[in-house]
Amino acid sequence: MTTLELSHVYKRVISPVERAILSDISLRIDPGDFACIRGKSGAGKSTLLNILGLLDSSFEGDYLLDGRSVSEMSVREFGEARAQIFGFIFQSFHLFPDRSVLENVLLGNLYVASSPTQRQQKALHALAFVGLEERAHQLASTLSGGEQQRIAIARTVAADHDIIIADEPTGNLDSQSAQRVLSLLQELNKAGKTIILVTHDDEVASLARTTITLSDGHTVDPWSPSTAIAPPTAEAVSLSSAQVGGWQRIWRTMIDAYVGHSARARRRLFTSCTCIAVAISTFLTCYMITASFQVTDAFNTQANRRVILYSPQGTNIDVSPYIDADALNRVRAVAGVENVTVLSTRGQVTVSSMPSFPQSVAPTQALIVGATLDAHCADIMTFHPAPVCHLEPGQVLVGSRLADTLDVGPASLHPTVWVEGRKFVVAGIIDDAEGLSSLIDSLVVSETDASSFPASYVSAIVRVRPGAASQVAHQAPFAWAPATHESIQVDAPPEPRTLRGNVEGVVRHALTTTSIVIDVLTVVLVCGLALLQVRKRRWEIGLRRAIGARSSDIALLLIGEILPSSLIGGVVGVCVGLMALNVVTLVREWIPVFDMATIGAYLAGSAVVGLVGALYPTIIACRIDPIDALRSTE
Repeated sequence: MTTLELSHVYKRVISPVERAILSDISLRIDPGDFACIRGKSGAGKSTLLNILGLLDSSFEGDYLLDGRSVSEMSVREFGEARAQIFGFIFQSFHLFPDRSVLENVLLGNLYVASSPTQRQQKALHALAFVGLEERAHQLASTLSGGEQQRIAIARTVAADHDIIIADEPTGNLDSQSAQRVLSLLQELNKAGKTIILVTHDDEVASLARTTITLSDGHTVDPWSPSTAIAPPTAEAVSLSSAQVGGWQRIWRTMIDAYVGHSARARRRLFTSCTCIAVAISTFLTCYMITASFQVTDAFNTQANRRVILYSPQGTNIDVSPYIDADALNRVRAVAGVENVTVLSTRGQVTVSSMPSFPQSVAPTQALIVGATLDAHCADIMTFHPAPVCHLEPGQVLVGSRLADTLDVGPASLHPTVWVEGRKFVVAGIIDDAEGLSSLIDSLVVSETDASSFPASYVSAIVRVRPGAASQVAHQAPFAWAPATHESIQVDAPPEPRTLRGNVEGVVRHALTTTSIVIDVLTVVLVCGLALLQVRKRRWEIGLRRAIGARSSDIALLLIGEILPSSLIGGVVGVCVGLMALNVVTLVREWIPVFDMATIGAYLAGSAVVGLVGALYPTIIACRIDPIDALRSTE
């Protein structure tokens, strides 16, 4: 049993000027007393009640709890004292509407040392005491106001507190329900519980043995102790024996977090947002990895089959060693070579679509290229209207961009162009030349026609078998120009391993950037949702602090709700992402590529995202003032 004694207690606030809410309050409440605090609104009743219930420690003066000054107690001991000594009954009930009656009652002894069986038995006994044992498994929200207040009383009874603090417990009830609640309080008082009641109702106040009347923060009548009350027997209150701690406390909090999470549909938002983020990340990651394989495979089958040799560049070089039939045959004889096309770049020439230019029109300059074309020229160039793999003297191929400049008509009509005053028939238009983009701005003529123009360099486009590019790049210069092979420049594709490494490096960088952006957005979203939940659940946080929850318990509660949601969202998100990948790759006729390490990283990342997103809201929740929180009705 616990004795409460206040001596010359003051409570001051600054809003905006300093004023006293309580002034020189001295009183004593003995074990087993039924005390009533009464007064008009603004008299300081709730403030005094908060001080007595250890919800408010910011006061001046002495407060002895069984002979021990509360000024010597730590914040943790305040919470332990509330869990062990004080039970709270509020005007607004403060129940979890989406939990059962029994689950609400079990919350009362969440932080009191007892086995799960004992907690259950005490809760059922408390429900029997208030006459609601048959409603144990109903949702609290389905009961009437009077019944909900009885649930709140049962929550206190289940914790077996010495002192019950009731703040206007009948304020929201009809007369019949109010009488039932008062009867229960009287029964608890007869059983030895100390009752401290705040009320405006004179009839309710008449039930008390000790009455404390406040007016403008002062006691109206001198305090006098109640009669027929046994004196305190303990020298000082002990706060350790009835407190649950260690892993048992963590386990209880996590179980309560699970119950609360499963009961609140709105918290599924955490799962949903994490699921969406992980699904997008998984799909993008695996899709980009799959695409990179397609790129490298396509390269392995197409682009890596071309090696280009360049003769030394200069002015009026001798092209004969490079276009000689023997030189080309030697290159064709190299293992892995399929065919060779030789182009000799001859420099800038004047070209027009008419025999002469009007004085007002400037002539067009273009490169002229001599070519030895064969049946495989379509491997390096695309044409319209049809491939041209042989040029007769007097024929020319015009690059598509140059053709547009010259306004050359349809190639099927064989239009003519004049090069340095010489007439050529257009045999075709070069639409594209992979690896030789300059050809779309050039003229290509037979080597015979090109011989009249000075050459600057010669290039040999060598088509090779798959996998032979490296070997051909090494041997072809010796075959093409044995005497000057060291001066030959070689443009060869990278090794497939090098290419794959380069592509994967680019993909990895893109994935990292994408993942960081998505993770940041998800963290912000989770943080915003968690902050919203903290705001909506202020009363719950206040209630938990009133029944003995520590800051660590509040933090563990929120993390225990968000972390499983994030993990579940991560698992579902990975599954959704992989399903989307399968659908897309099936449509595109690709083979999907799954990176298990990446998938594992996303599963772990979903937990990290949840923890980081919950960090700031958790800090805010732990700093909530329980007094302000208990005033919230959300």
